[in-house]
Amino acid sequence: MKKFGIVMLTLLASAAQAQEMSEIVVTATPRRQLPKQLVPMVDTPQQVVAITGGLLTEFQVADVQTALQMSSLVSNHGNDAAPGNDVEIHGFTTQYDMYMDGLPEYGKFYRDAAYYDDIEIVSGPSSVLFGRGSTGGAINFNTKKPLAGDAYRLQTSFGTDDRERVTSDINLDLGDGWKVRLNTVADHHGVAERDDVEYKRLGAFPEVSYQGDGFRVLASWLHQNDFDRPDYGVPFYDTNHGGFAALNGPRAANYGFADDFDRTNVNILTLTTETDLTDHVMLRAQARWSNYLRAFQVTTPLITGILPGEPDASTLVSRKIQDGYSRDDFLDLPVDVVADFDTFGLSHKLIGGIEFQRIGSSPNAFTWTLAKEVATVPFGDPDPSLPIAGTRTLTTAASGRIYSQAAYISDTITLPYDLQLLLSVRGDRFDATWRVNGANFRHIDIKPSTRIALVYPFLLDDRQASVYAAYGTSFDPQAEGLSLSSKTGSLGPEETENYEIGAKWQIGPKLLASASLFHTEKTNLRENDPNNPSLALLVGDGVARGLDLQLSRRLYDHWDVTVGYTYLLTEIESSINKDLGNSFRNAPRHRVAAFLTYETPEYEVGGGVQYASDRYASALPDAAGNRFLAPAYATLSLMAGYTVSENMKVQFNIDNVTDEFYISGVDDTRATPGPGRTFVFSARWKY
Repeated sequence: MKKFGIVMLTLLASAAQAQEMSEIVVTATPRRQLPKQLVPMVDTPQQVVAITGGLLTEFQVADVQTALQMSSLVSNHGNDAAPGNDVEIHGFTTQYDMYMDGLPEYGKFYRDAAYYDDIEIVSGPSSVLFGRGSTGGAINFNTKKPLAGDAYRLQTSFGTDDRERVTSDINLDLGDGWKVRLNTVADHHGVAERDDVEYKRLGAFPEVSYQGDGFRVLASWLHQNDFDRPDYGVPFYDTNHGGFAALNGPRAANYGFADDFDRTNVNILTLTTETDLTDHVMLRAQARWSNYLRAFQVTTPLITGILPGEPDASTLVSRKIQDGYSRDDFLDLPVDVVADFDTFGLSHKLIGGIEFQRIGSSPNAFTWTLAKEVATVPFGDPDPSLPIAGTRTLTTAASGRIYSQAAYISDTITLPYDLQLLLSVRGDRFDATWRVNGANFRHIDIKPSTRIALVYPFLLDDRQASVYAAYGTSFDPQAEGLSLSSKTGSLGPEETENYEIGAKWQIGPKLLASASLFHTEKTNLRENDPNNPSLALLVGDGVARGLDLQLSRRLYDHWDVTVGYTYLLTEIESSINKDLGNSFRNAPRHRVAAFLTYETPEYEVGGGVQYASDRYASALPDAAGNRFLAPAYATLSLMAGYTVSENMKVQFNIDNVTDEFYISGVDDTRATPGPGRTFVFSARWKY
């Protein structure tokens, strides 16, 4: 903390020198749409990176999981084990830290990008903004809202690997304050250089809004169905020299069965009302009910034992079936008051409220005893057309309910010398009851979360800038992952503290540069008792520290730029297992994401680069004493567009231009290769 204070004093001193040269002038700056964020982005005391809808269109990004690769804050972009959710920020999972328009959106499905104006990635604990969790950060999807005036948009895309996609966006201004908007998507695609992988999706997102005198209402319904044969990748293997991903076999090899599938059905209904009680006080009431149905039967490849070197064509790969179905229901009811006022010569921007949540989950899991003739396949010549054969047994029948109540208040106070002090506190009561195979478990957590920050705004070359220091806490209940058992039922939450200092500079009207240093420590990490695997203990301690550099939006009249670099150091500092001193899973030391486009009225060209250094699939070594390593990779994307007429534009994209064979996502025992070289042609019409 002493070093932290010295650095902050240095930053404030430098800012004060700049302030002496020029008086603060408040000008309009871009603001993101986080509901509980009441100040401009340049004055927000944490990193918030927005992946814009324009960027998603320019690089033909179809789903959120691919979009998140466009930010260096995201240290891992997931795999098919938890569709759309297995994502990490600064080495910490965000599986239950995803939100849509500021409200929880936890479902395991591939969110299509067609519904969103932009995607915000928020670094650091954000429990005051969102509630429990958000250790490394949170992800917020800002949906497309009804607009003034009528507009009609249609886009079609096709390309390699049977890629076919159609999206529509219809906006109707009905008059008298009423507006309607409908976004739809139909998508079908495979994956370049991967056999027998298929994703099919149908979705619709209608919205209705009304704006009256001091009153606004917005109602929406997101519905999506997915019919997938997912990619569970290639196995890791052990040698006497370490653990590695088996990348020397056929690149397109699929070790699954013809029967593999993953089906989801999603419905998310949201109602938001806003009432202006006075010119300075607004009452906002929201309600969200969401329902997620999922059924899956997928195959995980395994190579057991210790090999003398790389697997050869005859090395046997074992098949492990993951089989189950689940129904999850979420009800979220927040009510808050937003106000700005002055007291004793100090100005306040305040938000306070209460929130009620009810979560229901009913997962069931099955195990398979495979017939001998299909239990293994040769590494060099698997046959994914074979049907599954064996005995299926129900092993887990569970159901659970979570009731959560919370109260929160956050006040941004403008002090003398234009200093801004952010004081936030939130209290959560988390009551989880679970029944697993006839056994009942219950645990209640009552915990506060706090966030304190000091921001100093100033002018730098007549542009708004700021420096800040922030401290925040969060906690993760054991049942947050929608599971409770004899191992976890008596355990308290994992807890997190985060320290961050940073600086931001509004270089241009739409260009923001930011830099931050962060130190995040998670205590009470749950670890298995090495002497009794049926027990878990809260004895672990892990730390993530590093540097974030971000530059985004419009550079010059024709140039758009989004560049991010993250330097990340992670370490298990306390443990009763064999991972002491190891780095976190899925935590590359270096992450780079850079995208640049140049646009004129007639044409547009652009390119993007992504890089991740090597990372491990797990902090804990396996039985052979190895940690599986995924190697570093870099990919290049290119795009070119041409405006045919006022109403039509065509575009051509190439992803992974060099056809890099790389690992995109990792799990404990397997690795998911990224797509090979992919070509996409698209056409867009607007009226």
